[in-house]
Amino acid sequence: MTDLDPRLMDRAKLILQDAPISSEDKAAAWDIYHDSRTAEIFARKITAVSIPDEVKRALLAAKQKSLAPDSTTPIVDAAIESMYRVAQLPHHVRSTAERHPIVAKFLVDVNSKS
Repeated sequence: MTDLDPRLMDRAKLILQDAPISSEDKAAAWDIYHDSRTAEIFARKITAVSIPDEVKRALLAAKQKSLAPDSTTPIVDAAIESMYRVAQLPHHVRSTAERHPIVAKFLVDVNSKS
């Protein structure tokens, strides 16, 4: 059995699920974690959420680990970069792709090759 690439694990969920904070703060922290492409961006944005410092530190450490160069493979890197590119497409294009798997596959394939 192979280990799951750390960039594909939802470490934020694991940290936040038992944290002694409100559901709203958990949701805000989770959104910031997943919306931040770098640990620096995450560290800057998470200060706006009222959660204990130890939870912030754990999330920051998880974010840094998820972005570590030695924790990825070229295939995973390409897939994640493709997802970021598809996420930048206009909403109506992504909505169409969600309803039509062949269109979604085409968009991912095209964005994987550019």
